Parts: sequence; structure tokens; C-alpha cells
Amino acid sequence: MSTFQIALSPPFPPWRGLIFEEDEALRIAITSLNLSVFENSGTPRAVEFLWENPQREMDPQFRPATQGNRQSVAEVPYPNVKVGFLYMERDPEREQRNFNQLTIYEPNSGNLLGGDVPATIDMPIPLYLHYQITANATNLQHVRQLINALTYTILLPRFGGLMCPSGTVRRLDIVSGPRNVQQTDHNQKRFFRAVWNIRISSEIEYGSVAGTPVEEVLLSVTNTNTYQFEDLTVTA
Repeated sequence: MSTFQIALSPPFPPWRGLIFEEDEALRIAITSLNLSVFENSGTPRAVEFLWENPQREMDPQFRPATQGNRQSVAEVPYPNVKVGFLYMERDPEREQRNFNQLTIYEPNSGNLLGGDVPATIDMPIPLYLHYQITANATNLQHVRQLINALTYTILLPRFGGLMCPSGTVRRLDIVSGPRNVQQTDHNQKRFFRAVWNIRISSEIEYGSVAGTPVEEVLLSVTNTNTYQFEDLTVTA
């Protein structure tokens, strides 16, 4: 089985937040491929990474360095790969309801923190974040090349994964695609698209709460000899 991994070494950067973390993971995974397509003459052409939201494409905070000082989405060249967030849903198959005990260590000394009563936290709520990834080109053969490159790297039909910058590894599933779409741009020029719908595993957590020690446990048991109920009290 072949898998695609991004080499990230600790210490990892802090978690960016829900959706922002997954956005950055997809950007790193796609741009690190250094995608190129080839003309009939064998000349390579670089493939640009873009956000589906034009405002983010033009925002210097999110725009990749390769886009320079571009001010208009109309100037975006082909071929390109666009990523857009669609929606979020809860995953009931992974959901469990309980409390987790937190074990917290002081980062320098390694001593256990939290006192005699450990803190607890609700188990995370599992989520799926749905994205659309689109490969765009004015040449149908370029789209075919991008389908080939992405299918063998990050958009695996099964056993897909995504390394996030904060150090977590997520599951990446192909929901649909790639499907071919033919459209025209604002200049009525024809271009081709390959569209994937994917989902990435994520979760949200609530804040920790102080643990409450149990003082007594009340039990009602049956004596197997007399078949009588007996009440027991176990004191901590």
C-alpha cells in the first residue's frame, strides 16, 4: 500500500483552530507536490494552488507566495488546483459519551500537575469536514495529468490520510470524484475541471472541569446462599 506523508518534526506549531488547521494541512499537502503538467512539446507548466473563495485568493494573509501581488481573480492562470470548504457534520459512528481523565505534566520538570484530584474532560465530539478540490485547465490532457498525480498522492481512493501542522494525522475519505466538468469562463473560453468531494476527520472538545472524588459506593448484592439482598457501603 502506498501512502503520502508530509515530513513534520516536533516541536509542532500551535493548533490553528477548527477548519483553519485542515485548510493549512491541505495547502501544505498540495503545494509540496510541486505539481506540473506537460505540453505536447514536453515543456512543463507549473500548477498553482488557489482557494475557492476569491477574497482569500486576494488576501495577502492567505495567498501563497507564488501568487505575488495579484489583485484580480481574473488574472489567475491555468492550470490550477482549488480547495474550498463546503460544510461540517457530526460523525455518530465515532461518537462516545464519557469523561476522560487528563494527565498533565509540567513541561520542564516533567512533574505531574493538577493536584490530588485530576481534571476530567468530556470525550470529544467527532466531526467530518467536507471539502471540494477542483483541478482546472484549458487543456483536457492537463486535467488528466492532474487526476493521475493527485490520485497517486493525497487523494487515494482508500486508506487516505492527512498530516496536520500541529502534529495530528487525520483520515481523508473520497466521497465522490473525480468527475469531469466542462465550462466556459467570463471570456467564453472553454476550460475543463476535475472535481473531488472529500471529507476529513476532526473533532471539538469542551473545556476541562475539576474532578470530584468519590467518597462512598453503595451496592445492592444478592447472597447466593440465602438469596437475600444485602446492602454494602464501600468508603474510599
